[in-house]
Amino acid sequence: MKLKKIKKLEFLAILIVIPMLVIILNQNNIILISPDSYFITTNIRPEFVFSSNLDKYRIVIDDDADFSTPLVDEVIVENKFVPEFGLSFGKYYWKVIGFKRD
Repeated sequence: MKLKKIKKLEFLAILIVIPMLVIILNQNNIILISPDSYFITTNIRPEFVFSSNLDKYRIVIDDDADFSTPLVDEVIVENKFVPEFGLSFGKYYWKVIGFKRD
């Protein structure tokens, strides 16, 4: 079962957070926590955090909303992720796809 949530974030020279409503979908139990929508930071290696009760996850980070050329596409087992490399300043989108054990 593949389930996903998508968020958009921006990296600029200042830190500003504009709170946005997180939509919780009951069927997947994935809540994207941080960075929030329209998050602005100078940290080029931000921590991506989400909440879920699933077993493993695929995190995808891209500078395009259609996720056609992901900069990060990794399977992880924890509910947080820090990129190994720094992201350039600009707009980024992220999504998490959760998997339950069969």
